[in-house]
Amino acid sequence: MLWHWLTLSKFFNKIGNYFYSLHVKKVHENQRKEKDMPSGKGSYGSKVGRPPKKKKKMMKKKKK
Repeated sequence: MLWHWLTLSKFFNKIGNYFYSLHVKKVHENQRKEKDMPSGKGSYGSKVGRPPKKKKKMMKKKKK
């Protein structure tokens, strides 16, 4: 009976590994596309439309 469950789990692990490999392949492909795009033109995580960051002002210490 144990042998039956081991062969069955082996089959489902192969299916899971297949879909995981497809996912990883797609993620790498998207990263390569973003790397080749000019800055600010990426599809994910791009900075288009975001306001620029505010610069911090240095505060002078008060003398007592």
